[in-house]
Amino acid sequence: MSEEFIQLYQKDTDAACAYLLSSGEIHYYLSNSDKYKLSGKSFVIGASEIVLSEMMKIKTRRLETVLLRKDSELKKISLDNFVEAMNTFSFVMNVAMVTARQVVITNQIISEN
Repeated sequence: MSEEFIQLYQKDTDAACAYLLSSGEIHYYLSNSDKYKLSGKSFVIGASEIVLSEMMKIKTRRLETVLLRKDSELKKISLDNFVEAMNTFSFVMNVAMVTARQVVITNQIISEN
């Protein structure tokens, strides 16, 4: 069975929003050969660049291209709502845990190269 995907955003574009993955699978492409996937429920996607750009004032464009499996459930989080939600402990912890997972995986990719 072939899987169908929807592109959420492309590498090197502005980070205008984040997403809440209710359930499903996300595929991250750092390059054509360097890629990884995350699956699960209720985690925030696309937060790193917003945290860097909006909260730390370090202008950062999207670091990777992200594809979503079509059967996944997703909600868009506007930039304003994201920044506001960063005042709540549970949201910050969600962003931190997803970012930590991404750092571990990308460090493994770097070590293999």
